[in-house]
Amino acid sequence: MMHAPELRRAALATGVMGYREAGEGPALLLMHGLNGSSRSFAAQHDQLAARYRVIAWDAPGYGGSQDIEPDADAYADAAAALLDALGVERATVLGHSMGGVVAGRLGHRHPQRI
Repeated sequence: MMHAPELRRAALATGVMGYREAGEGPALLLMHGLNGSSRSFAAQHDQLAARYRVIAWDAPGYGGSQDIEPDADAYADAAAALLDALGVERATVLGHSMGGVVAGRLGHRHPQRI
């Protein structure tokens, strides 16, 4: 059965960002693809949460997140701001499709975070 944790929201400088979080341990940030949301990882959430603090975001303009300028660098900065808001210094990042592009930009712009 697919289970996604309850949608939460964080207030960031760029606006409200939706995310789902479960588990304890090292942080794992899941970044969905185009037209997806934090629910895109529902099938993996339970198993991953057994070993990690799993954080699945709603990219800006998707799910429970406010829209910002559609730009990979802006999205990467928003991801770093979400990590700040959640008190996460470093995270392993897994991105699918568009999320993979943003994950690459996050690594380039904020290498100390991943």
